Amino acid sequence: MDWITCPVGELAAILGGIGIVIDISPIKVKPARWILSKLGNALFVEYDKKLGSIEDDIKDLKNDFISHKVNTWRHDILDFANSCMNGRKHTKEEFDHIFSVHDDYERYLSRNSLENGQVNIAFSFIADEYRKCLENRNFL
Repeated sequence: MDWITCPVGELAAILGGIGIVIDISPIKVKPARWILSKLGNALFVEYDKKLGSIEDDIKDLKNDFISHKVNTWRHDILDFANSCMNGRKHTKEEFDHIFSVHDDYERYLSRNSLENGQVNIAFSFIADEYRKCLENRNFL
């Protein structure tokens, strides 16, 4: 085969074949990698969009879960304080449980840089009631 009379298509195919097998390092021309990256980008653009959408959905679910978790702990603490304010007696185990819930709540807020709402005052009241119950020995 004479290289001078070779049709342009055959020459392009030969050069492309060489480009696939050999990356010309000093020149930093890597035609095969460039072609394959463009082909990959074209093929996976739709999957990238779907993956981005899934990531957004997961972030939303995580935020919803955090909000639900914090609100549940907050509700439990406030509800316990309310029952104490209304004169309901509790067992020592119930107080121990609410102290544990409060500890989890505080750790979680600290770890996630969240703010404590009205729970501080309610928990202070619970702690005072607990001290009174200890002093008077009048747990349920």
